[in-house]
Amino acid sequence: MKVVTYNIQWSKGRDGQLDLGRIARAVDGADIIGLQEVEAGWKRSGGIDQAEALGALLPNYFRVYGPGFDVEASRVRPDGAIEHRRRRFGNMILAKGPILSCRVFPLPKIDVRALGTMQTAVVEGVVQLGARAIRVYCVHLDDVLARERHLQIAALRRILDEAPPQGGMMTGTAPPNDPYLDEDWHNGEPQTPMPASAIVMGDFNAPPATTEYDALIGPSDPRQGRVVTPDFLVDTMTASGHPEDCGATWHPYANRSSEAPKRIDYVFVTADLAGSVRRAWIDHEAQGSDHLPVWAEIDDQGV
Repeated sequence: MKVVTYNIQWSKGRDGQLDLGRIARAVDGADIIGLQEVEAGWKRSGGIDQAEALGALLPNYFRVYGPGFDVEASRVRPDGAIEHRRRRFGNMILAKGPILSCRVFPLPKIDVRALGTMQTAVVEGVVQLGARAIRVYCVHLDDVLARERHLQIAALRRILDEAPPQGGMMTGTAPPNDPYLDEDWHNGEPQTPMPASAIVMGDFNAPPATTEYDALIGPSDPRQGRVVTPDFLVDTMTASGHPEDCGATWHPYANRSSEAPKRIDYVFVTADLAGSVRRAWIDHEAQGSDHLPVWAEIDDQGV
């Protein structure tokens, strides 16, 4: 099973051009795709719904879109009728198998008056892969404050821990003769699962040499280094033999040339999948964004 995460920066590439086609080509072929900075209704990207456009470019994928940022953009026409529009910015999951359920979790946000910040979110999808299902999380953390990222990571960890005991979107059996529920409680479909195993991918805006990275995968032990424990995630790059400083996934534009390239995009897995990671790599050829796609290959038998 191949998994890829890509912060597409609303398809603005290194050449300054917008091209959703090259975004789609860069990720096509993966079994599960996580995209960040997918927008709809913004002037800078032509006002289009990029989630719909990407779905059309990748027609063989199931998809869900979860905007963390969603604000009013309607206008009144000359005839007085309201043209209903929203301005959205968020994360998208695409998968070769059905996405059985989806939830969107807004992440904690701090009002930083001197700097521009935006509401971000985690999108959860339960993806059916053959006979089994797996939880998939597409994540975008704040790029301004480490303190805010720590709050967001704490929220993410709660979401990950609490999901399996909560069960799927609908659980149990409807009471007999309940007039407020359809007689077919699950609409003829099996109850949606909430598996223990999970893939957690996205733009975390934190390089490995940060306390935020430690909060995600666990601190480095003075004697043993990084060790896998059930209460933390596993970085697929290091699990497949790469060093933590194995390469950058974000490169600055000319107007931010004082910043060094850094690895801030990751595919993580829960500890039970650590032994199933076969390889991971950064696609250094992609040109569609200021970020690069990060890929991981996970043994299907481990899912």
